[in-house]
Amino acid sequence: MSVRRLRQKLHPRIFVLDFVDGQNADSSLPSGLQAQIQQLRDAVSFLLTVCSPYDEAVLRITSPGGLVSDYGLASAQLMRLRKAGVRLTACVDSVAASGGYMMACVAQHIVAAPFAVLGSIGVIASMPNFHRVLQKQEVDYLQVTAGKFKRTVGILTENTKEGIEHFQSELDAVHAAFTDLVAEGRGSKIVGGASTAATGETFLAGEALGRGLVDELGTSDGYLRRRAAEGADVIVLRPGGRRGGWMPDLWRSLVDLSSSARSLALRLGEAWRVHPGTAPSLLQATATAPAHAVNLKV
Repeated sequence: MSVRRLRQKLHPRIFVLDFVDGQNADSSLPSGLQAQIQQLRDAVSFLLTVCSPYDEAVLRITSPGGLVSDYGLASAQLMRLRKAGVRLTACVDSVAASGGYMMACVAQHIVAAPFAVLGSIGVIASMPNFHRVLQKQEVDYLQVTAGKFKRTVGILTENTKEGIEHFQSELDAVHAAFTDLVAEGRGSKIVGGASTAATGETFLAGEALGRGLVDELGTSDGYLRRRAAEGADVIVLRPGGRRGGWMPDLWRSLVDLSSSARSLALRLGEAWRVHPGTAPSLLQATATAPAHAVNLKV
């Protein structure tokens, strides 16, 4: 084993990512789902460049779900880490349901707070229909399509049984793909298989643990503190305050860096500040995040 690999093994790093869909009290994080996905995309690319085989990525996720296309992309970004051999842990402190769980299930290990809500492995679509209102007001609505199922259901047209059945088949296909993703991520951990949990129900973390949807109960703070106590350096990734791409010196510093967070801080100069003589801890990594966060510029 080379000296570099030995150093990486003796000083593993924990890179912490945040994904928050909804009201975000942390002004240092981007708001809006698209901004969150872009941040995640850039963070994953960054980690694939700097992570050693002994490092770990921790995703702190808070999300009740959303559009299939958005969360499908987010989970695909996380799958890049897993396929590259980077260990991924998902921490759920409040909620990771539907699309949120679609992301979490990609991780090799899921930690959930006791009253966190998880699951909701299902698909939903709804809309009003004003066709009879238009008829009553003697208003005609013209819709022209090419392709038998270009528009299966609509809010202004009369929906047919055939169209509704086809639309349902599309939802079923998405649900099957969602279930397959959960099965791929969790494997035999889920009691009775993924299909038994793919009912659209949500579960408190305690029940989710019994069903195999999570691996342990605890908070993200507790998990990170435990890993720091085991000797890992906890590094919280944060987006930069302005756009313009990655800083060239950041890349140069991180491509072949020492696995020590203290050494990393010295290399990055003004981007990091450390307290000499103190051991890495969760308190340093989170309570003083501005001083200990790598600025990702997206």
